[in-house]
Amino acid sequence: VERLDEADKRLLTAASVEGLEFTGAVVAQLTERDEMEIEECLRSLQSTHRLVEPIGDLELADGHSSQRYRFVHSLYQHAFYDALAPKRRAAQHLLAAEALTRLHAGHLETMRVALALHCEMGRDFARAIEHHLAAAELAGARNPRDARPLLAKALALAEKLPASDSVAQRAALLVRLGRHDAETAEFAGDVELYARAEAAVSEALALEPGALEARTVLGLIHLERGENERAFLDFARALERAPAHAAAWDGLSYLFKNTGLWAASLAAQQRAAAADSRFSHSIRRLSVLIYEGRLDEARDEATALVQRRPKFAHYNYWRGIAAWYAGERAEARRWIEQAYALDPADPIAQGVLAFVLAAEGAEAERARARELLLTAEPGAAADGTFTYWIAKVHALLGDAEPALAWIRKAAHLGYWDAPWMRKDAALAQLHGLPEFGELTAEVEARQRAFRAFVVKESPASLGLAPT
Repeated sequence: VERLDEADKRLLTAASVEGLEFTGAVVAQLTERDEMEIEECLRSLQSTHRLVEPIGDLELADGHSSQRYRFVHSLYQHAFYDALAPKRRAAQHLLAAEALTRLHAGHLETMRVALALHCEMGRDFARAIEHHLAAAELAGARNPRDARPLLAKALALAEKLPASDSVAQRAALLVRLGRHDAETAEFAGDVELYARAEAAVSEALALEPGALEARTVLGLIHLERGENERAFLDFARALERAPAHAAAWDGLSYLFKNTGLWAASLAAQQRAAAADSRFSHSIRRLSVLIYEGRLDEARDEATALVQRRPKFAHYNYWRGIAAWYAGERAEARRWIEQAYALDPADPIAQGVLAFVLAAEGAEAERARARELLLTAEPGAAADGTFTYWIAKVHALLGDAEPALAWIRKAAHLGYWDAPWMRKDAALAQLHGLPEFGELTAEVEARQRAFRAFVVKESPASLGLAPT
């Protein structure tokens, strides 16, 4: 390294800012030199000093390409990087972020994490947070669990913002992290995530007592825990303050779906969609369409969800569920097997696959269904709807006693849809049992009490009371 001339040292120092691997076009912009000249120098450094090596071309947004290189050992990269004075280093990171943004304009998806790092090292924490949030959004579209580390990093960076900005930003990030944990708990089968989510949104409400999104996420947590009355009050309070708050309407749609108030669920979903087009399609609406026997509409709804996020296991198995209830069993299995392949660690994907296999009737499929239940059942405590699905698998396998026990567990978690339990073809083997009649009567009593509660507590101006 000491034998290099000053121009080569400056070049490699600039390269070290991008990282162990770097791009000729970025180094050119950091050094304000011609890119072809930079590539010639790098080839010379490769052949003469063996400090760097080419690793291929990178296609850029404008259709051109740029040579990619890497330091042959991380010690070389650190030697040049550590020689930078702190202020110079921070300035170079911001220049690297600007260069990468220009070079990948319109195609920043794969660059978000790198941009966040450069902005953080450049002490532009607000932009670093923005990039982490954008990266979390992209990661969540593939698998929600992958988004959490990025959200947690954004929250940690909020501590470094100026005092005038940090409180509001921290509150917003706590709500986003809380919503993520509450929603992920269902897929991960981890009830501890609800406690983590509640702690996050409670802190957000302490920072900003009137935060609508925090109140809505708290309602979602109460809903998942089976605290339906508390969930209703959370959503209603949010809507009383902001009648067009789409997330609260969506929460009500979910709550009314779980409690057998089908018309009210669809009405709430329509209000959510009218306020925000992101809610125009939902699992809530899809479920109620199946309950009401509107199976063509249910398939269309499931198809729209899959088109929105093709690699999201949750939407894929719901497409299969819609097909199953429409009598298209081969199509159902194809979609559900596909969902399981997308995320085999998802307890719900395991349970829904067990469901379709249990319905097949062949001994090999039923044996596999029982194996899947062993891994799926521990995650069922995180979601009342999924707990009910476990009951359906046992019913299809002819295990009446555990099926009834799982329905009781679902009711304990707030799943009070007695009309669907009595109609559901998957429970056909239970429908004639006296114990099933007694159990659904208990669930129906809870449903009636909840309906009365909603009528009593609904703000008149919102028209929430189910008819």
